[in-house]
Amino acid sequence: MQVAVTSDSGRSTAVVSGEIDADNCGEFGEAVRRGVTADGPLDIDMASVGFVDSSGVSELLAIRATFEERGQVVRIVNPSRPVRRVLEVTGLLDAFHIG
Repeated sequence: MQVAVTSDSGRSTAVVSGEIDADNCGEFGEAVRRGVTADGPLDIDMASVGFVDSSGVSELLAIRATFEERGQVVRIVNPSRPVRRVLEVTGLLDAFHIG
């Protein structure tokens, strides 16, 4: 799993690739929290995520809670098919502003 975070014009984007599971979900969350420097919205680009388990979903919710406490909107953009499926099954599509 790899995470690259950029901030531009008040918006941050975290581009994630690989798998997010119990072995690395803490590292994923830490990388996102550490990398975000803007006060605006956070987009998490998950186009290259091939797998996410319940631990990964839990970490996504924790990231969302952290940033929304600061007044920042968190969106998942470009969810891969496996990510979209997990978010559909768990009823979280609306929580991450996915259309």
